[in-house]
Amino acid sequence: MNKEGQKNLSNFFESIKMDSTVFRRNVVDALATCFNYTHANYFVFSENGEARDPVQLNITNRYLPDYFEHYHKLDILHPYNVRYSLQRNVISITDSLPYKQYEQSEFYMDFLKKMNLFDGVGIAQFDFLGKMVGWLCLWKTDKEKFHTEDIELFKIIGAYLQKESIFNCFSVDGENKADASNLSLDCLDKGLPLTGRELEILAFVLKGYTNEEIAKELFLSIYTVKTHMRNIFRKTSASNRTALCYQVSKGRQTG
Repeated sequence: MNKEGQKNLSNFFESIKMDSTVFRRNVVDALATCFNYTHANYFVFSENGEARDPVQLNITNRYLPDYFEHYHKLDILHPYNVRYSLQRNVISITDSLPYKQYEQSEFYMDFLKKMNLFDGVGIAQFDFLGKMVGWLCLWKTDKEKFHTEDIELFKIIGAYLQKESIFNCFSVDGENKADASNLSLDCLDKGLPLTGRELEILAFVLKGYTNEEIAKELFLSIYTVKTHMRNIFRKTSASNRTALCYQVSKGRQTG
């Protein structure tokens, strides 16, 4: 990434560090301002796993009833039709269909084409239980396409949105879907044979922080954080971060 791209990315991250109640609006606005991605919709997911309450950027709400009634089932980027994961949270239309086939699809011909939308990319976010909580879709118009450099940028942005999504970004009907207070140290302490410092580090791990970021937050050396992580893995019998998060979440559900 060149210096201008790095500057735009820095401006983007700075622009969205605001009140979580308008986080999705800040994200789509910053994407337009910093990168000129001018068409987007940003969904949250209800408790039963349905995409809803989209924040729209330059996309009319006129066709939303049609989308929720019928066309979401045909949406090539919708989680109904493609499997997102923490390892594969950025998916483009061509990951599922070649353009020629896509252009003949009912979803494009009868729905997107009316809004002059063409190429699309979906970026998914998950909570610490692995449940999908956010879904950002970016669109190109006038038969324009996303390129490799766009996808690489979306992976960087997607990683940042994933970290933010775990605790403080998404809300439905005014209620936060992920509440940071649910992961207080007192809550984590139940049934876990960890020291106070290890519990503190575990809380950051569940938020998606890397060892380097944890060291910076707690003013520790990277060596000290790695030592604590080895102790946490040993005491919990977890082989990696994913297994650790699953074990903790399972314990909280049954505790």
